[in-house]
Amino acid sequence: MLRLTRRSTLAALVALASAAASAVAVMPGTARAADPVKLEIGYIPILAASPLFIVDGQGWAKEAGIQLKLTRFESGPHAIQAMAAGQIDLLYAGVAPVLVARTKGADISVIANSAVEEMVVAARGPFAKAMGANPTAESFKKFAADSGRKPKIGTQPPGSVPDTVLKHWLFKVVKVDPADVELVPMGIEKTQQALLAGALDAATIASRR
Repeated sequence: MLRLTRRSTLAALVALASAAASAVAVMPGTARAADPVKLEIGYIPILAASPLFIVDGQGWAKEAGIQLKLTRFESGPHAIQAMAAGQIDLLYAGVAPVLVARTKGADISVIANSAVEEMVVAARGPFAKAMGANPTAESFKKFAADSGRKPKIGTQPPGSVPDTVLKHWLFKVVKVDPADVELVPMGIEKTQQALLAGALDAATIASRR
């Protein structure tokens, strides 16, 4: 996959715009430039989507004859549903929802990559102290026994990259018993707000946020 630079981002937009563009109207003896091609692009509010706002803010899309409409989504699965339904043309989101959509027959493809290994599990308070530097299945059990409740870990909806990565880490790497942890799916902004407010013990977040 391509790393997103100005050139590769514009190339992707122009390629899609060319496919969507209608013929230029020409009057006898005159010619005019084609109307801007309109593209609606969905995004998740994470740093990986920043190239989109640079392209738009610097006017590069406009220079290429593309009029952008940006639509915000709180999670990848919701955005993929909108894309599969034809409500948006392009999407900045994690790859996991795309893979799920492809397996279900959706005509969606990855054309560029803007982030690598950006997800982390951030913990706070007593839970962070209980986990230490090397969380284990036993430390999860001990926290539940000492506090009288399961640790609450916030993440995005099932099928999203944060949810997929978290479950792999918990159940495949650390080998935590699913009965020893409570996963709380919510939108990405709400996840961070809940963690900061102390409503969650931990959460999956982008490492650069």
